[in-house]
Amino acid sequence: ELEDYADIFELNISCPSSKMDFYKGGEENKSNKKAFSLFAEVKQTTKKPVIVKLSPDYPNKEILRHARYFGIEAINFANTSQVEDKRLSIGYGG
Repeated sequence: ELEDYADIFELNISCPSSKMDFYKGGEENKSNKKAFSLFAEVKQTTKKPVIVKLSPDYPNKEILRHARYFGIEAINFANTSQVEDKRLSIGYGG
């Protein structure tokens, strides 16, 4: 169990390479619901502080409101900026 080895957990939900990236493809509402569900589940699973990591490129006020509602302790806006480059294996990343 990770709980024994961590002081804090960070949910990187804005990684450009992640399927959870709610900024890609105009599916923000669908992905927001995934994020809200994730917040609720994580906060029920651990008593440790939780950080949500977001991209500074796309501030999502709905995510911020729900993170606060579910008791997320901190928001990290230090994720990398999204770039598109055909040299990257999937064509984009950060």
